[in-house]
Amino acid sequence: RVYKFHQYHKVTISRAFYMAATDVTKTQWDTVRNWGLNNGYPDLPVGRNGYEGNVGGTNPVTEVSWYDAVKWCNARSEQGGRMPVYTVSGSIYRTGKKDEVVCDWNANGYRLPTEAEWEYAHEFGTTTSYYRYAWCWDWIGFYDFSPVTDPKGPDVPLFDSSWQRAARGFDSLQHWATFSTRWWRFRAAFAPSVADRAIGFRLVL
Repeated sequence: RVYKFHQYHKVTISRAFYMAATDVTKTQWDTVRNWGLNNGYPDLPVGRNGYEGNVGGTNPVTEVSWYDAVKWCNARSEQGGRMPVYTVSGSIYRTGKKDEVVCDWNANGYRLPTEAEWEYAHEFGTTTSYYRYAWCWDWIGFYDFSPVTDPKGPDVPLFDSSWQRAARGFDSLQHWATFSTRWWRFRAAFAPSVADRAIGFRLVL
């Protein structure tokens, strides 16, 4: 399910954050995955090298699910001596497909952006994604058009959880006369188990 933006709403980001300038590449994915397979992360998939599956590792990793991206973030944190952000029942999330994942916003590890952080970063200068969509932390939800601070999405799924993790991305439309390209920001909802060649992710600290 895909949603275009038709109305702006005021959001305040009160905490500083760093977002990677580019998407997680296949090479980065492989490095952490190889470490993770020997350190308690047994089910991180191979992933795909970009939309076309090209040779080399400089393209964004794709064909990784939301669950995969979150577990990889934890593996990257542990590999680098940081505190993992994502837990299930108080334990570090390392394996399986768990919808009850909790995010510790005070941990110093790597994580997915919230929708609000993604929007802010792409409004003010990060590199455009090479693929169409990037996973976000949030369960998909309705916008509150009154001013809000640090929104993180609903605490629980509002509908059927099989399609409700948020993803954000871009598409382009070329004007027939001027051949100029206009980019559109999109909001989408996918099952957290979906691993598609058009979906990757970006890191936040």
